Amino acid sequence: MKKQQLAILTTILGLASSTFGAVNLIANPAYSGLITGDPELSGPAQRGIAVDRHLRQTFVLGAGLNVDSIQLSIKLAGGTGGLNVSLFEVADPSAATWVPGTLIKSLSIGVTETLPSSSARIGLNLTDGDIFTLPAGNYGIEVSNGDDATTIGSLRHSNSGVDTYTDGRFYIENGNPSNSNHRDFGVAISGTAIPEPASALLGALGLLGLLRRRR
Repeated sequence: MKKQQLAILTTILGLASSTFGAVNLIANPAYSGLITGDPELSGPAQRGIAVDRHLRQTFVLGAGLNVDSIQLSIKLAGGTGGLNVSLFEVADPSAATWVPGTLIKSLSIGVTETLPSSSARIGLNLTDGDIFTLPAGNYGIEVSNGDDATTIGSLRHSNSGVDTYTDGRFYIENGNPSNSNHRDFGVAISGTAIPEPASALLGALGLLGLLRRRR
């Protein structure tokens, strides 16, 4: 088994937060919490993460999570140039063009840092201070290099001619969907489940009852 390679990233919470922390960048992890599907199983092709390209994938998160890990179908060359990964709310994950809403989370690695080499995937493992809450909803994730110049690798996307993920789309750098609607890149998000409001209320009532019995 190849030794997993790590890089230290800077994380920015929210639109203008000054909270920073360390995140581990992992080469070729197994998918955990796969949402859009594994492109390697669907006639994979790729699009370069190069020049000033910003590449996006929309998706639907069915249940809220306290997110501690994100995996993306990115093949990295192992050089420098930086890496930016941002997560946005979107109103319509199947919109005709890329229309981002509120920025939820932004992760970046500096342009002088050496990125790990990967063949199909990268993982971003968050430490305690960087874990964030993501309610059920519609989202889009955006990937780019850090210097708007260097080819740092490529996004691996499905290309079989079959739309295996119908709840989202892959948008290329001009904001339009990829040439074929069946193309998606791999997005996996994992973490601990956010309790449903009813469950949280029952838990609070149970705790209140326990405290009363102890009086």
